[in-house]
Amino acid sequence: MGRRQRRSPETGTAPELAPGLYARLDGVDYPLGHRGSTWALWTGHQTPGFTPTGFTKHGTRRFFRTVAPDEQLECFRVARHGTYRDLTIEIVSSTPDQVVAVSRDPRSRDAGFSSIDRGQWSIALRTDDPDLRVTTTRTAVPAPWGSAGS
Repeated sequence: MGRRQRRSPETGTAPELAPGLYARLDGVDYPLGHRGSTWALWTGHQTPGFTPTGFTKHGTRRFFRTVAPDEQLECFRVARHGTYRDLTIEIVSSTPDQVVAVSRDPRSRDAGFSSIDRGQWSIALRTDDPDLRVTTTRTAVPAPWGSAGS
């Protein structure tokens, strides 16, 4: 589901987080998602306190740590929005060299986007494309588990 996000010893900054829901545990940001009817932190790396799930159909092993209903963790949502050739876009996935952008603007067809759904178009773009402008926002959200969020 995602990589464990540690600060780089060289720069002291965290790698770019993919869009989604996260929780911070011991100074590390982990993707947050469901495991059955409970919430869990996820990582692709063996980590103390995390349990392996086995192998996926793609051969990658994942690890999870169930979140206790009364556990207090800082939770936040990461979103990446921007513009490409004056079109409003949302980044839905990325690698270090490429992003996949989605737009609801009908002019997207003329800018090389492919239709993915009624009123939505997507395009894969290089991260160094001079027409691409992206802003990452990190918004604090209440913990989705417990009596109010189960």
